[in-house]
Amino acid sequence: MKLYTVGFIFTPDFSRVLLVEKQRPEWQKGKLNGVGGKIEHNEESRACIAREVFEERRRRNAQA
Repeated sequence: MKLYTVGFIFTPDFSRVLLVEKQRPEWQKGKLNGVGGKIEHNEESRACIAREVFEERRRRNAQA
């Protein structure tokens, strides 16, 4: 069974939230979502979210 996680990262005053714009699947393209993804073997959900944030940031920097 595959496990997934999604997290919502807020500013300290909860006035803003970090969201990512979906690129796939096509029917979700342009929609906003929290940060998350597939939980790897022996990985905890918080570690998965931290890894996904790092990977998304790296992807965005590569596109800039």
